[in-house]
Amino acid sequence: MTLAVVGLCRFGSAVDVRRSDAERLDQLIEAFDGVDTVVNATTGPPAGITRSTRAIHDACLRAGVTRLIHLSSATVYGDVAQPFPDDAPPLDKHWMPYARAKGAAEVWLRSQLGRSPLDIVVLRPGIVW
Repeated sequence: MTLAVVGLCRFGSAVDVRRSDAERLDQLIEAFDGVDTVVNATTGPPAGITRSTRAIHDACLRAGVTRLIHLSSATVYGDVAQPFPDDAPPLDKHWMPYARAKGAAEVWLRSQLGRSPLDIVVLRPGIVW
């Protein structure tokens, strides 16, 4: 067990943690078998963020998952000087590669709304630690 899931141990058997490569569709489908909700909390090099988001989405569809919760980041907005709507699209020309990649993943997920039978939820936390 890695440190990333140690904190979940306090919930006992109520939490079923499964690991797989976030870009390996076959591993993801196996990991999602019998699951109704998947939380995508993956990270990594910016080049892989959109690829892994698409793979996770596709694996959810193939495994019969009904809800995908995607953790993005408030960094997709850059410096914010005034309030804006919660569903505002991310900046498309952000200076930070990570923020651009998280934004691109969000844009792709948004394009699936209405086309995908998944209930897709995107959360953009401001501080995660």
